[in-house]
Amino acid sequence: LFWALESVLLIWLAQKSGIILFRFASVIITFLMGLSLLMDWVEIYSGYSEYGLNILLNKAFITGLVASLSLLANVMLLKNETETLSYLGIPFHPINYSAVIKIGFVVFLYLTGLLEVIYQTNQWFASSITVAILIQVYHLLFLVALNAVATKVQSKSAQLVLSILNFMSLVVFFLGFAWLPITELKDALHTTEVNHIGFIFHYISIAAVAFIVFRIYKAIQRKEFFTHQVGALNTILFSVALVYLLSLELILHVLKLNVLPLFNAIDYEYWNKTIECSRVETHTVKIGFPVMWSLLAFMFLFIGMKKYNKTFRLVSLILIAITLLKLFTYDIKDASEAGKIIAFIILGLVLLIISFMYQKIKALLLDDAKDKDTSGN
Repeated sequence: LFWALESVLLIWLAQKSGIILFRFASVIITFLMGLSLLMDWVEIYSGYSEYGLNILLNKAFITGLVASLSLLANVMLLKNETETLSYLGIPFHPINYSAVIKIGFVVFLYLTGLLEVIYQTNQWFASSITVAILIQVYHLLFLVALNAVATKVQSKSAQLVLSILNFMSLVVFFLGFAWLPITELKDALHTTEVNHIGFIFHYISIAAVAFIVFRIYKAIQRKEFFTHQVGALNTILFSVALVYLLSLELILHVLKLNVLPLFNAIDYEYWNKTIECSRVETHTVKIGFPVMWSLLAFMFLFIGMKKYNKTFRLVSLILIAITLLKLFTYDIKDASEAGKIIAFIILGLVLLIISFMYQKIKALLLDDAKDKDTSGN
């Protein structure tokens, strides 16, 4: 804490007195402060404590917060300085140094919150899956705050780094964390203790992901770092991610609404609950997925025609093809002969509806385009 405050004081004294040596002393003190903070975190969070640490009101979090804010204070003091100074031939570049401590501020602030969340969630929740969900929620909320602040930043390099962080965070979420609420719910259904924490907080993750996707979309619109081809690729990735996420949400909510947790922790009830979860999940995949995917395909088709977007139309046709392929290779695999006949009849009806919808929407959009041309003339 003392070194954090001293580093700010030295920069202020250097500006008031004109003594260049104070600036170099501030740099050294800031570096030592960072090393000391890392050592404190390791000692406090990994050390044994009989009563644990208070939430937020503990020396590890408070020290990290003050250290982070000291870096921000240094940035504010140096924001109007552009002249390079030197002492004994060693240059001091205020712009470069300010850029470095900006990065340090963001990293230290992120770690301050992350380590506190990791420690407190492990203290309060026995399930490692719940802990992972809450850690992911913190990461996404921090990224949302970073995006909100970055709207006022003009630096293209900073915007590029943030865009890369956004994309990497979305990849990690969809590949590693989107499944966690389902896994947590299945574990909860096999116990007599019901825990809704992960289920509730996963909605925050989805909201944060939607905001980050919106930020990426706005960056594509401004054509900051993306070409037209990359925009088309992002349309495909967005469509795939939406179908994937909604499919997981459908499984999650069907299980939540249709399967009750155990009343007694008995072995045979545990296995019965496992079979019940598997049966409900299988029915959701066989019945719910085709219905939802068909609706999404119609939505992509409508958007593609309304916005004259070829990529969305292509995604719609591919999704319909996958739905039909799944229907006749997996969904009716164990169905009876009567069920297969009904499925083929439904297939014919679906294809007729798709054809009718395509022609109807196309005709409506062409009429709208003619009306706009007429009004414009």
